[in-house]
Amino acid sequence: MENETLDTALNEISSILRRCEKIQPQFAEGSAQHSLLKNRIAALQAADLLLKRERWGEHTDQGKIQPSAASDAVSQKIKNLTREDFMKALAPIQSIIHKCRTAQAKHAETSATFRRLQKQIDAMTLAETLIQKELAADHSWNEADKL
Repeated sequence: MENETLDTALNEISSILRRCEKIQPQFAEGSAQHSLLKNRIAALQAADLLLKRERWGEHTDQGKIQPSAASDAVSQKIKNLTREDFMKALAPIQSIIHKCRTAQAKHAETSATFRRLQKQIDAMTLAETLIQKELAADHSWNEADKL
């Protein structure tokens, strides 16, 4: 995967994540909006970690590992996530894709809004692919996941 594609996706995911984190305190805990944002933030954080691992070359299609302090930290955070965390992350990512496509249909392909939404769709589609790849990988998930 090209570094430019990964960098663009990382920037988009980071931007969306920051906006969600910024707006979440404005909703009462337990409200539908707060819960939606909590789930979305968790999904975006998982996607962010997977994109960083992919970008920094720690995990490649050839199975090569090129560790660095940063990639080690990312890998450790990924290992702390359970299979259920990744499964729960899919729905919010797919929801963002759907909402962006719906909004995009209301704009001309030449508009700035259409292009902005396309970047978000591309980033979320890549994130969805990486999450599905992680779920399909043969991992030794923690004991809680096996019960």
